[in-house]
Amino acid sequence: MENENTDLVVCSFSMFDGEKVFRTVKKADGLKRTGGDARKDYYEHMFMYGERGIQGAAWFKLYKTDIIRKNGIEFPKLRKSEDDVFVARYVNCIDSFI
Repeated sequence: MENENTDLVVCSFSMFDGEKVFRTVKKADGLKRTGGDARKDYYEHMFMYGERGIQGAAWFKLYKTDIIRKNGIEFPKLRKSEDDVFVARYVNCIDSFI
């Protein structure tokens, strides 16, 4: 993240059922994009299983803690979907992601 000087890294991930990997979700091409691009057309980033998916679970991303602290970003106290709110708030504050 520091070498790329980016604010968010979205990682590929695999799902494991205890015996075998049953699904692998590969993320995009590794090209750096601007936060403005994501905010302008967020639809392609809304689904965590999509190649360009950002939204969804917080665990397959790397964040900069200084952005979180500076902007007071927290997980809200909700019954569900806390990750979605946290990620959307974070994306609203970034300059770039990969």
